[in-house]
Amino acid sequence: MTKKTDVKASNTIQAYGIFHSEKGRLVLTDLAKECGLFTPSSSLDPQGLAFREGQREVLHKLLTLSNMKMADLHKLFVNDYREQGEN
Repeated sequence: MTKKTDVKASNTIQAYGIFHSEKGRLVLTDLAKECGLFTPSSSLDPQGLAFREGQREVLHKLLTLSNMKMADLHKLFVNDYREQGEN
């Protein structure tokens, strides 16, 4: 890695460290709910499926940049919405 690449990678990690705060985790769980990350799609419409998959890819990118595992997000998702009476 070059020095410029190292700085860019470091800035990216620092910038997305916000998702490890309480508010950042809430944003991720809300995004997971909105894009149906942990629920199967009931639509057979190809355009609808492609759109939903695109939403999921954005969330996957945020997880990658924030160095968070899918299992950790799932745990946050289940705990957050179970406490609010939603499944």
